Amino acid sequence: MMDREPIVLAFSGGPHAAAAARALTAQRRAVVTLTLDVGQGRELTGVRERALACGAIRAHVIDVRDTFAAEYLWPAVQAGLRAECHTAELIAPLVARSLVDVARIERSSSVAHEWSGADADRLERIVAALAPGMAVLAPASQAGVTVDGEPTLWSSAPVDPEIGFALTREPGVSPRESAAVDVAFVRGVPVRVNGVDLSLVEAIESLETIAGAHGVGRVPLHGGWVEAPAAVVLETAYAAVERTLLDARVLRLKRGLAEALAAIAHDARWGSAEHDAIAAFTASLQARLDATVRLRLHRGECLVVSCVADAPRAAAAGLGVH
Repeated sequence: MMDREPIVLAFSGGPHAAAAARALTAQRRAVVTLTLDVGQGRELTGVRERALACGAIRAHVIDVRDTFAAEYLWPAVQAGLRAECHTAELIAPLVARSLVDVARIERSSSVAHEWSGADADRLERIVAALAPGMAVLAPASQAGVTVDGEPTLWSSAPVDPEIGFALTREPGVSPRESAAVDVAFVRGVPVRVNGVDLSLVEAIESLETIAGAHGVGRVPLHGGWVEAPAAVVLETAYAAVERTLLDARVLRLKRGLAEALAAIAHDARWGSAEHDAIAAFTASLQARLDATVRLRLHRGECLVVSCVADAPRAAAAGLGVH
């Protein structure tokens, strides 16, 4: 007889996820899957059907792109992290939180995942912090996957240059004419691209297209490459805003705190007193970061042309306009 209480499985839709679902159903567990859309695109086509075909009794597919961008990616950039280099650490708390939430909805006391190694350990520690006593299973951990191999709206999966890049043109064959891009920030958040109001996710998607067409966005990572056109543009623009509007001593302090935050992310100490203190300090700086940055995109390069502070807000804060 099947166990009446379901177990909630983080389900990517790949072969390891299928193996995990089948392993649990073989143990006569009622499996409910959870798939999060963090910008994988076509990776999610048919994922609900695949989950049900593997024996799941229900399959949740939730679009969390806005949450991922606004609550994880962008705060990491504001704090000084290159988010494309910390994707695994940023995804883990979102997956853990979502697993716990869905488990409570399903009246379940256990969750499961297909991850392995450091990613698995990170996820399990965050679940334990969020829901003490909730059981965490890894039914396919010996053949599990790592989050570094997963694409998101911020960056691609690792790229094999011999196969080719998908999001960025070869710089040598990109347009000869450069492109000018204006990114407007309000309280440290990009809100307009070339004068058009956009959500953070919309800005990322638009800049991915524009920058990628000009060969911008190939980032070396772990001895290989990922493509992150929008990340390169937005990180470059945000850094220009900080240089324009923040004191040099504050920037030096931020660099030290960014190193501390990288360690917190690696060790899954989200919500610790140390993490909360860094987040509060970073948030306190954003009120004065209103500016428009003009960038030039040309054959793989992303260069700052100008950074103009919003005059009324800068004056109110006692800041000079550059």
